[in-house]
Amino acid sequence: MFLNIVIIFIIITMVVSVSNISNATQISETEKSEILEFIKNNEIFSYYNYSKIEDICITKEMLSEVGGKKVAQDQRQNAEVYEMIGDLDEGSVITKEAINKYLQNTIGVNVEKLKNYEQLLNQATTSNNKNEFYYLAITGPVNYSDHEITKIEKTQKGTIKVEITAKADEEPFSNAIELIKKEDKYNFVSSTSLDNKNRTVTLEPDKNEFNKKQIKDTLAKEDKTVATNKIPQTGTNENIIIISITIIALAAITILVIYRKIRKIK
Repeated sequence: MFLNIVIIFIIITMVVSVSNISNATQISETEKSEILEFIKNNEIFSYYNYSKIEDICITKEMLSEVGGKKVAQDQRQNAEVYEMIGDLDEGSVITKEAINKYLQNTIGVNVEKLKNYEQLLNQATTSNNKNEFYYLAITGPVNYSDHEITKIEKTQKGTIKVEITAKADEEPFSNAIELIKKEDKYNFVSSTSLDNKNRTVTLEPDKNEFNKKQIKDTLAKEDKTVATNKIPQTGTNENIIIISITIIALAAITILVIYRKIRKIK
C-alpha cells in the first residue's frame, strides 16, 4: 500500500514538472511581436552568423548602422584624418561612446570585446585621439526585408530561440537566432545558419576595411579578450529534468514489481 502511494506521488510530480517545462516554452503573441521588431531593427545581427558575441567583427556596415557624422572640412586639415578619408563625401566619424551605446542595446557588451577591436583602433583613429573612428560610410547598404518568425521557444532561464526567414537584397536566408531577455529589452547571443550558407565575417588584420589609409608592416595582435558574461545554455536543464523523472519513475515501478513478487512467494 505504501509503495502504491509513493508511485502515485512520483507520477503526479512528473506530470507537474513536465507541465512546468511546457509552460516555460510558451511565448505570448505580444512578446513574439516585440522580438520580431527587435530583430528587424537590428538586421545585421540577424543576418550574419556567430556562435558567440565575441566572434562578431566590427565592419563599415556596423558603423554605418550606428550612424556617425560627416567629417567636416576643418577636420580634413589633419594629415592623419585626410590620409583615412581624403576628400570623399562618404568620410564619416563616429565616437566610441555612440558605438558602445548601440552595442549595449543589441549584444550587451562594449566595443573592446569584439573580435577586431585592435584593428579598428589601429586603422581608424588618429595618434592623439583613440575615442573617434574615421570610416567611409556605405552608401548602398544591404536591403533586409520580409523578416518572419517560423519557430520560437523560450527556456526556463529566459533564453529565447528564434528561427527566422528573411531576404538580403531579395536573396532569401534563414537563421536560428538565440536571444536573452534583460529587463525590458533583448540582446543577441548567437546566430546559426539554417540553410547551410556561411555568413561569417572574417577580416584580414593587415588590410584596412574601414577607410583608405595604407597599412604597412602591421602585425596582427593576439586577441586577449576574455568573455565576462556567461550565457545560459539552452535546453540543458529541461533534458536533465525529464531524464531524471523518467529514471525515478522506472525505479519506482521496478521496486513495486519486485515487492509484489516477494508477496506472492510468501
